[in-house]
Amino acid sequence: MNLTEMKIVHDFETDLAVGKKVQVRWTCSRQHFVGFGKVEKLNKNSVRVTLTEKVESYPIGQSIRVPLLTTGTSLKAWSRSNRVEPKGGY
Repeated sequence: MNLTEMKIVHDFETDLAVGKKVQVRWTCSRQHFVGFGKVEKLNKNSVRVTLTEKVESYPIGQSIRVPLLTTGTSLKAWSRSNRVEPKGGY
């Protein structure tokens, strides 16, 4: 990830608000999932997204928590497969 990409992520994450529609990517049991939802809760290290559509075995209303990069979370926790992003991706 270069500085331009980090700036784009920073700008998006600092603009997050409860209720904002987002795309969420997460991993579980060595599988990768992508879904759409609304920001349910924000804290300094992570964001919780409530799914607005079914994603495989995850029902509508399921909460998914992913790390935020802009708060100093290590790149080990935050990744292209474990993040929140604008609908349609970056």
